[in-house]
Amino acid sequence: MERNNNDAEKPAKPSCCTRFRTSMRNFGHYMYNSETKEVMGRTGSSWAKILTFYLVFYSVFAGFWAICMVCFIKTLDPKVPTMLKMYSMMKDNPGMSFEPFFNGNQSTLIYFDPEIKATYQEFVDELQKIVETWENQTNDAMGSLNRNCTGGDGGGSTPDRACLFDMSFLKDTPCNLKNNFGYSNGTPCVMLRVNRVFDWDPNPVTLYKFPCTAPNSADNPNCAKTLEFKNMSQSIRTDIYENYIGVSCQGENDADADNIIRVTFYPRQGFPAFFFPYLNQDGYTSPFVMAQFEVERGRVSMIQCKVWTRDIVHDLNDRQGSCHFELMVSNSSNSK
Repeated sequence: MERNNNDAEKPAKPSCCTRFRTSMRNFGHYMYNSETKEVMGRTGSSWAKILTFYLVFYSVFAGFWAICMVCFIKTLDPKVPTMLKMYSMMKDNPGMSFEPFFNGNQSTLIYFDPEIKATYQEFVDELQKIVETWENQTNDAMGSLNRNCTGGDGGGSTPDRACLFDMSFLKDTPCNLKNNFGYSNGTPCVMLRVNRVFDWDPNPVTLYKFPCTAPNSADNPNCAKTLEFKNMSQSIRTDIYENYIGVSCQGENDADADNIIRVTFYPRQGFPAFFFPYLNQDGYTSPFVMAQFEVERGRVSMIQCKVWTRDIVHDLNDRQGSCHFELMVSNSSNSK
């Protein structure tokens, strides 16, 4: 039988080793061609031209970027924000902060059992950590702080010197480490402070100085906040002093209000106005108020604390002029 001519003329398929050697030979030829003296398809002069072009291009680009950054930085003041007052994100309307608050779990619930130390120890540790940090900052900047701030003719914070916030009052209150900040007794202390807003100069509410008793006083914007504050229960505004930024804490609704037996503020029910405005002074420490709560045990109380000035706006959703947290003290006798 005769062999098919097509089968005879068909070349043999190269082996894998042959194809690999061919590929490597071609790759080596691409990397360096000994005949044309080219490296990766380009001669030495071609590589010199393209490298010079990109070197000049990126150098000019980097120089332009650096000039823009220098010009931008020159417009910024290291101590004063560019956007102030109503042009800032805060709109010259600060919020409030409370401690203990743990950023890790983003929970506003303060829940513990006074009979079980493990349930409240983290709250005590967090408060003590904050107090110690602020004490250290104050001690480090003691030389640059004004120790004689009294408000009025006594003066207050200046652009160069902040007022000294003396935290020694804590030793004479239930809100200290010795007393576990009240948590071991079921009457927890919560630290309240006004968030820092640059150059915010509060206008304290003073009831007897601005009585706003005229019939049309509700239409007067200067009296509106005073009237709102005046309409609050007498127990909330008992200890508001002149030239103080008042603070109040109450239940968000009637049921929560019924759960709150008593709220006691230390050292006073407000923040001294002479600590403001905040101007990024060295060693500035935000003044705080300790609010000690006595609530019905075994019930969750939703609490809203507000800071009071004549021009501040309260908005619970945006946390403007206020803060919100939940408080629940476990009733061990019912849980057993």
